[in-house]
Amino acid sequence: MKVKVLIAAVLLMCSIAINTFSMNIKKVNVNVNDLAAVESVLNGVEAVKISNNNWPNDFPYSPEVCFKAFHNGEYLVIKYFVTEESTRAEASEDGGKVWLDSCVECFISPESDNRYYNIEANCIGVLHISSRVAGGDVTFAESANCYDLIQRYPSMKAEPFSLRDGECSWELMLVIPAKALFEDNLTTWDGLNCTMNFYKCGDKTKRAHYLSWAPIDMPKPNFHVPQFFDTVIFE
Repeated sequence: MKVKVLIAAVLLMCSIAINTFSMNIKKVNVNVNDLAAVESVLNGVEAVKISNNNWPNDFPYSPEVCFKAFHNGEYLVIKYFVTEESTRAEASEDGGKVWLDSCVECFISPESDNRYYNIEANCIGVLHISSRVAGGDVTFAESANCYDLIQRYPSMKAEPFSLRDGECSWELMLVIPAKALFEDNLTTWDGLNCTMNFYKCGDKTKRAHYLSWAPIDMPKPNFHVPQFFDTVIFE
């Protein structure tokens, strides 16, 4: 009996650890084109930190980053809030190398498997999106079926610039329709049970950094690891 109790306790602790970073995304019936209404909804949404520095020995710098998210069925709204010691936005066209800039990222696996989408944006709202199989095929998004569908609202002027030294706080809101997941047949975010991770990086900023929402157990920085995504349930 004692052995069974001990096993049950261990399983419970493991379950708690595994689900530490799970998240529910609420549904709010709001017109996403009414920005004042959207901001009002966001004011009532709890911020989620992107604060796991998984490689502190090699990349000790950690900017302050969090995001808020909700959906209205058709659209997922994500707003990022960043304070960092240097800022960069040299990628000027969608599909460019935004991860070299001050960059925030959302990775999502609709089926909670090895196939996922990476939606990456620099601080001026330039996007890089693809559909991937871990360690395998990559399909890059095209403007007509993905980029043009996503609304971007950067707090910074939407013009590229080279590295700026000095503390900067910026925000970026993305409004993402379900059909932007271009290899799936999704028309709504309603009831989606998936796995995701959220990131902040900046390969060519003053101090390179690689932060995640859910922790990653890899020897070197690597965000393309769906085994370390965690559960996200859309209301």
